[in-house]
Amino acid sequence: MDALVWEAVSEITHEESTLSVVYQAFMSVATMLAACGAVLDSAILIVGAMAIGPEFGSLAGLSVAVVQRRARPAVRSVMALMVGFAMAMVRTTGFSLLMSGLGLFRAALASGPTVGTGGGSMSEKIFV
Repeated sequence: MDALVWEAVSEITHEESTLSVVYQAFMSVATMLAACGAVLDSAILIVGAMAIGPEFGSLAGLSVAVVQRRARPAVRSVMALMVGFAMAMVRTTGFSLLMSGLGLFRAALASGPTVGTGGGSMSEKIFV
C-alpha cells in the first residue's frame, strides 16, 4: 500500500514540477499579479498571485525526490523553480516598465501609506 501511494505521489509531482509553457505562463502571470498587488497595495491581488503560482508543484516534487533519494526528479524540480522564477522576474520587470511607461504604475502609488498590506509606505518596505 505504501509503495502505491508513493508511486501516485511521484506521478503527480512529476507532472507538476516539469518546466513547460503552461508552467512559465502561470509563473509569469502570478509574478505580474503580485507586482500589481504590491504597487496598488492590494492584499487580495497578492494572495491571488500565490494561489495561481505553480511553484508548489515543484517544491512538492523536490520534497518527494529528497525523501526517495532520487537525483533526477530533484534536479528537474530545482531547474523548474530556478528557470521559472528567473524568466518570470524578467517578464515582470518588462511588464512593470511597460505599466510605468503607460502611466499606470506611478511612484505616488508606491510612496503613499499602505493599508491593505500592513502600514508604512511601499518605498520604506522596498528601500529600507
